[in-house]
Amino acid sequence: MRREKISGIVTDWLIIAMFSALLCIPLVLALTGPSRVYSQAEKRFLAKFPEFRLKGGDIRALTRAIDTFYQDHFGLREFLIHRYHREVNKRFAAASAPDVLTGKEGWLFYSGERVLEDLIGQHPLRREQLALLAARIRDTRDWLEQKGISYMPVVAPNKQSIYPEYLPDHYQQARKTSRLDQAVATLSRDPATAILDLRPVLLRNKGDLRLYDKTDTHWNQLGAYCGYRELIRVAGSLFPEADMQVYFSVGARWREDPAGDLAQLSGRSDTLQEKRPEVIAWFQAREHELNLSLQQLFLLEQMKPFLTVRQGKKLRVLVLHDSFMNPMKPFLAESFGEVLFLWKYFDPNVEIFLNREVMDRLLAEFKPDLVIDQIVERHLDWWIPQNSPQSASGSAR
Repeated sequence: MRREKISGIVTDWLIIAMFSALLCIPLVLALTGPSRVYSQAEKRFLAKFPEFRLKGGDIRALTRAIDTFYQDHFGLREFLIHRYHREVNKRFAAASAPDVLTGKEGWLFYSGERVLEDLIGQHPLRREQLALLAARIRDTRDWLEQKGISYMPVVAPNKQSIYPEYLPDHYQQARKTSRLDQAVATLSRDPATAILDLRPVLLRNKGDLRLYDKTDTHWNQLGAYCGYRELIRVAGSLFPEADMQVYFSVGARWREDPAGDLAQLSGRSDTLQEKRPEVIAWFQAREHELNLSLQQLFLLEQMKPFLTVRQGKKLRVLVLHDSFMNPMKPFLAESFGEVLFLWKYFDPNVEIFLNREVMDRLLAEFKPDLVIDQIVERHLDWWIPQNSPQSASGSAR
């Protein structure tokens, strides 16, 4: 009898210890794990830890902010969200992610950040926003031209803009003027404010060759190649003496890959796959280590500085970009002598860090001939001063 009583007590304490450990694991992982500013499972920026103010602070606002921070950063959060989406999809054949729209023939579309409202003309830019956008581009171009540097702002299209036929019918029928339509109409009036809109070249080339992934927000390497060819064409008009021509075989073979970010976001990455085109080429550009001066400039790891050098090419190019640039990098690296890639449009801390003073130092050290400033269509308003990434919500993809 005594042995059974002791066994029961030990069992109770083991259960208590295990339960306490389960409660503490998220907190321990939050304190010891890597810091994150962005959720891949939700495609949004996470809450920052609030600042403590000794005077004039609101204790209730502070405690709410700390609670919000912990809800965004507790351990295993990304894993649990992914498992939730996966199980809902597996058990009930339903999408649990509100930011993923299932279209026709297995196409998935990102629906966060009001991109579908933009497609049907219900999220327009105001007149003053268009004026600020034009002023920002003109000011940047003038600032760089004073340093002898050309400037090329480039917009990569949303998938909905290139493949609207795979959206549900009511979105196709309701299409109206988008924000990018507005911006192009306004900015194209003056060469000093012109931007490179890649929609026309992608629409002309989509034909029977798929340029975007079905299960991802991004273009595939074939789509990136089409955008690259147009970018090089425009760059050639700025530098007519430079030899930028390189030819690749893209899309002759397609491979089976894991599904993309929209499948992950909706919990279907385990059940879906993606066919992606292969690039067949002899790449001569090589990654090169940054010199010490440049290394000291890039204190933020999330900028992911990446420098390539290609023998036989002359121009030096600085590329400020988001994730749409990643499949285009090998092509650009082959066309220019040196290319420094900086992932600017992802983490709001990068936008804050890369102020005019830091950029002046960067330009003086790297001495580019051309600055390519690339952003995805849905983040067009990030180029408007009061709508920088730190005040924008949702994905920075």
